[in-house]
Amino acid sequence: REAYVTPLSTRIIEVATRDYSEHWSKNYQFNSRFWKLRALKEVFLQEIPDIPQNVIGGQRYLVLSALDYVIAAHNDLISEEQMYRVIFEEDNLRTNLQNLFMVYRTAKFPYLKKQLEKYGLEDEKLLDYVKNTANTVADHIVKVECKRGDTKTKFSDAAPAIEFFYGIDHLVMLLTALGKEKFARNGGYGYSRNGSRKDILSHLVSVCHPLPTDTVDDLRTAIAGMKIDEKRLIEVAMYAPQWIDLIEELLDFKGLKSGAYYFMAHMNDQYNRDEQKFATIARFTPLEKEELFNGAFDIAWFREAYETLGEKRFQMLYDAAKYTSDGSKHSRARKYADAALGKVKPIELEGEISEKRNKDSLMSYALIPLKDKSDMLRRYEYIQKFRKESQQFGSQRKASEGTACDMAMRNLATNAGFNDVTRLTLAMETELVESLKGFFEWKALDETTRIRIQIGTDGKPDVVAMKGEKVLASIPAAFKKDPYVLELKEANKKFRAQYSRTVKMFELAMEERETYTLEELDDLTKNPVVRPIVGNLIFISDDGELCGLVNGAGGIIDCEGVICEMAPGTLFRVAHPFDLYKNKTWTGWQRIFVTKQQEENVKQPFRQVFRELYIKLEEETGQDKSRMFAGNQIQPKKAAAALKNRRWIVDQEMGLNKVFYKDNILVNMYALADWFSPSDIEAPTVEFVAFSDRKTFEPIKLEDVPDIVYSEAMRDVDLAVSVAHAGNVDPEASHSTIEMRKVIAECNIDLFGLKNVHISGTHAVIKGALGEYTVHLGSGVVHMVGVHQLNVLPVHSQHRGKIFLPFLDDDPKTAEIMSKIILFAADKKIKDPYILEQMK
Repeated sequence: REAYVTPLSTRIIEVATRDYSEHWSKNYQFNSRFWKLRALKEVFLQEIPDIPQNVIGGQRYLVLSALDYVIAAHNDLISEEQMYRVIFEEDNLRTNLQNLFMVYRTAKFPYLKKQLEKYGLEDEKLLDYVKNTANTVADHIVKVECKRGDTKTKFSDAAPAIEFFYGIDHLVMLLTALGKEKFARNGGYGYSRNGSRKDILSHLVSVCHPLPTDTVDDLRTAIAGMKIDEKRLIEVAMYAPQWIDLIEELLDFKGLKSGAYYFMAHMNDQYNRDEQKFATIARFTPLEKEELFNGAFDIAWFREAYETLGEKRFQMLYDAAKYTSDGSKHSRARKYADAALGKVKPIELEGEISEKRNKDSLMSYALIPLKDKSDMLRRYEYIQKFRKESQQFGSQRKASEGTACDMAMRNLATNAGFNDVTRLTLAMETELVESLKGFFEWKALDETTRIRIQIGTDGKPDVVAMKGEKVLASIPAAFKKDPYVLELKEANKKFRAQYSRTVKMFELAMEERETYTLEELDDLTKNPVVRPIVGNLIFISDDGELCGLVNGAGGIIDCEGVICEMAPGTLFRVAHPFDLYKNKTWTGWQRIFVTKQQEENVKQPFRQVFRELYIKLEEETGQDKSRMFAGNQIQPKKAAAALKNRRWIVDQEMGLNKVFYKDNILVNMYALADWFSPSDIEAPTVEFVAFSDRKTFEPIKLEDVPDIVYSEAMRDVDLAVSVAHAGNVDPEASHSTIEMRKVIAECNIDLFGLKNVHISGTHAVIKGALGEYTVHLGSGVVHMVGVHQLNVLPVHSQHRGKIFLPFLDDDPKTAEIMSKIILFAADKKIKDPYILEQMK
């Protein structure tokens, strides 16, 4: 027998049967294929009964599926008796059932449609025949399983493969067999692994559907005299939602459908892929599937459902909610309901959240009915405190807790009646100042000493004490435990936290192009903490026509110092360097803020006009990946740490990635790296940065990525490359790699006599004849001030040969950076038309 099992013999099988395994479109083609495969299978399996599955060809060409036999019976090639004998007795029953019931899975798994095309199931008569056969098979198995005891039947292991069958009579039969036993709570993810009676019957209930012709009278007649009470029917509605409509009408249970789907929609179940269920949910709420998964709450839907049901009936659904999922996924919906109904106290929930870091509790905390503005402010501050505490954790936990905080803020905004989180934030920051504004006034501690909170020119609040007319360096020791001083210090902490929050909010608003009315911005200038932030940021009208500084009186001051009066309701957003570059005012604003810093010691709250800008490269047109930073070696752990505050997370499969939610874009920095541990042998090299749709994961062409999203993503990658680059530096040296490069650069600047170059922070600043440039000492990226980054790529080290320059270090990145400094210090000599074109 082994003599037949050779590559040659299995190749013969493959060639002989391949033509019969292809798609068929006519009945005569199927008939011919069926008989030939059937005959070949009998011949080959008699001659070579143990053909290995993994050899080329193998049995995969010889297998006729259960669907093949059903279609053969439909075409009168075999009798129905033969068909059922094959389904129940040939091959593996569970495999046969999975194949047979595949016709019902296309709604959940659309990719199966292609597999079913080859069976010709576009023919409605054939499809109906297949479904009727499946229902007959299910009917036989259900009847056997309903009569079983604790011992398995010959069908028990295969029964979980049944995915759909019809009939009120089947439902009543199953419920009668279950009696008072509770449903198995396995959530539809693999029922009856042990084949127990309870698991099998529960699964069969979940996949039993009413016929299109079934009516409420049919259901009423079927359960008459049966021991199936109202509570059991409500559990069925939650466990098998396909019966909700009939049960709602039978029990005259108004609002049952809305209430049941409320619990299903607000479950903490990230992996539920039942599209049909979410199509029904979409009728009740405008929230999208992902928003519901993340924890958003539709308070209007909840209130309407609760008022329709009433307290008693809502409680019945509340108790039966456990049957909507396995585990405790349903607990989120219960927590939301308890919070919205005021059954929990904020202070109790705060203790639970702080102790267990429970994200569902945090999101429900925002839904407890609000007493007044001070209560709203307390909740707002607590959520912000939770977000701040999450900084101590790793990037993945920080990201998940950050999402929970975002949803909690959204739920609080909904609960308080705000249109969005931004408006809630602005209102709460203003309310915080109002509640503590007394601390900005001088308070006498004794006859000569007074104290207050004072806002510095940079906008940061601080406690200032004076003795007479002299400002003290610190609070006198005698007053450090004074109750008022302690209260003042606590208020100062709140103001400092407010300053940090507001800076982050506006920087994020710049990235996401969040809009504000000019009236909202004017109101913010009345807040002493926020005023220096808003007053030192450039805002641009939503149409991109006008940019300038907010004057607090309904106008905008442009870069020429002209006050432009604006119509009420005009929308503005925080200008990005790309906006300024596009309307050719970037250099002008840079000069203005250089002057402000020199004369008034005023700095912007975050890098705006001096922010690095990255422009899409012409040679990358039509590509869905950018290779701007390709070839840079990085240290994975350092790269992940550097980017965690920029909302990048480390994914087990995708590595470092960041989501721009407003644009539905996922950015992935690809490098052959283990992001969860240091690289012991060779530091990984950045390959490319890819952009894709965050929902479908379809690649996005670079030209279709918004320019601001592209620039911010590449800026982050530049940060990772700069901070986590793998320079060949002696680990015993006292300088960091960048500090070492500073020393090397300063030495070489003197050696080459470069009078127009100086080192500033982590950059070499070059004042050339054609413009001013900066070269980052970490990544080597070159920026031209007032323009954008210049794409100057080095020749890869394996091709360039030796470099004979007086460098003090053999790191190729250091050599590259010094080469760029020397190149742009003598920019008049640059002849390369590509570089000159970029510098225009």
